Amino acid sequence: MPGEIIGEGLAGIIKLLWRIAAEIIFELLITGAGRLIIRVVRPHSEPNELSCVVVGLAFWVAVGLALYGLARATAA
Repeated sequence: MPGEIIGEGLAGIIKLLWRIAAEIIFELLITGAGRLIIRVVRPHSEPNELSCVVVGLAFWVAVGLALYGLARATAA
């Protein structure tokens, strides 16, 4: 009985921490990067959430591909 209570409590804490980490990753890294890029390219526009996510994901995919290409080029 006490083991179940502790297990449930730990599961709840882990779920909360996972939710916080996912929110930080999504909000700051993906949406934030997209918002920053859109604001640099078009300074007088207010970007919506969807465009920030699309641009942010495209940015991180481009960064990943560039790092992969760089690693392949220097590994030889």
